[in-house]
Amino acid sequence: MNNSARHCLLFFISFSFLFILYRSSFINSFASAPSANSIYGADSFTTLFDDFEDTNLASASFGTIGYDSGYLSGRALKFTDTTSALLYSDSWWLASDNDQDSGSIEYFVRIDTFYYSNNTPYTLALTRYGRPNVPSSSGNPEFGFSDCQAYFAISVGAPYDEITSNEEINPGQWYHIAASWGQGAIRLFVNGIEVDSQGSGSTIDKDTFYIGAPSFLTGNAVGFVGRIDRLRISTKPRLTGEFPSALGVRIDSPIQNIRQQLPIQITYEAYASDTRARTVDLYQDTDDAGYNGSLIASNLSESGTVSVTFNPLADTIYIYAVAKAGDDSAYAYCPWQIYPTINLTQLKVGSQSEIKLCLIERMTSNSVLLNYLRMLRDIILNSTFGRFLVWLYYSLIV
Repeated sequence: MNNSARHCLLFFISFSFLFILYRSSFINSFASAPSANSIYGADSFTTLFDDFEDTNLASASFGTIGYDSGYLSGRALKFTDTTSALLYSDSWWLASDNDQDSGSIEYFVRIDTFYYSNNTPYTLALTRYGRPNVPSSSGNPEFGFSDCQAYFAISVGAPYDEITSNEEINPGQWYHIAASWGQGAIRLFVNGIEVDSQGSGSTIDKDTFYIGAPSFLTGNAVGFVGRIDRLRISTKPRLTGEFPSALGVRIDSPIQNIRQQLPIQITYEAYASDTRARTVDLYQDTDDAGYNGSLIASNLSESGTVSVTFNPLADTIYIYAVAKAGDDSAYAYCPWQIYPTINLTQLKVGSQSEIKLCLIERMTSNSVLLNYLRMLRDIILNSTFGRFLVWLYYSLIV
C-alpha cells in the first residue's frame, strides 16, 4: 500500500471514529435531558416573575393576603380566606399586545384547605375568572382545580378546550404546576411531567390574570387556603425538562389485576429536582383514600424494590407510599389494588406424612400461566359447585 492510500485510510478511520463520538453525544443529549433546578428565576424569556420576597404585590389584591415559608427557602404568598386574590393586569405582558402565540405560566403551590361553593365540588380555582370549569369569554388564561385535579383553560373564543390531569392534588403537599402553549398545542404539566395536552393553532387572547378565587367574580367562584411561590410567566413555550418537580412519590408495581403470591415485590421511587436526602415509608390500607393505613415498611431508600407481607391479610389490599425530604412530605397510592394469595406449596395433598405441590403448581412452572390458573381457581371456588368439586377431588381421587 503506497503512502497516499495509507493516508486516505488513516483519514477515513479517524473521521469515522470522530463521527461516531459526535453521533453518540448528540443522541445522548436528547435521550437524557437534565432535570430542571427547583429554584428558578427570571430569564430572557420572562415577562413576569414574582417570588413574593418584597411587598410589591400585583396590580390589585383582594381579601386577606399574608406570607408564610416558601418552597425550599424564602417566603411564599399565603391566601388566608376564600376571598383572597391577586390581579395582574395586561402590563405583565407586551405593551398593546393582547395576543400571544406562545408562552408558559408556572408556579409552586401548596393547598392547605379546599373550599367548596354550596357544598358542591365545583372548581377549586387557583386562577379563577368566570364559571367553574369554563374558560371566561374575556380570554384570560386560567389555572384551576376541579375535584382536586389540576386544569388549565383558555378563552371560549379560541379553539382551545379545557385540559385536565389525573393527578390528585393532596392538601399539605407542594406541587409545581405549569401550562405551556405554542407550536399548535397547549400542554399541562404537574411536577415536570406532561399530564395532558390539546392541539390548536390559535394564539392566546388575554387581558388579566387572576390568582385566587375572589367571591365577587361571576359564577360559583371558590377558593382555598394555601400558599403559592415563584410565579413566572414567559413568552417561551417551556417543555419537558425545563420544568422542575417538587417532592413526589410513585409506586410502579406490582402487576395490575393479577393475583400476587406473598411476599409481594413493590417497586417505588421518590423524586424531586432538589438535592435533599429522601426516604420512603410504605403503608397498607383498606381503600385508596385518606392515607390512614398501617405501616408495613419504613425509612427505605429513595428508590428500590422491597418484599412485603400484609397483616391482616385481606382479599383486596391498597398500598401507598409517603416520601419525606426535610420538612416536606409527598403521598401517593398505588394506581391499582393488590390481590394477595397464600403460598400453595404448604398445602398437604393426599398422605398426611408428606408435603406435596398443589395440583395447580404441578400443572405448570410458567409463572404467568400459574397466576392465571390461580385466578380461574378463585373464580371456581367462589361457587358452591366449585367447592364441591374440590372436596370431591381431595376426598375421592387423591
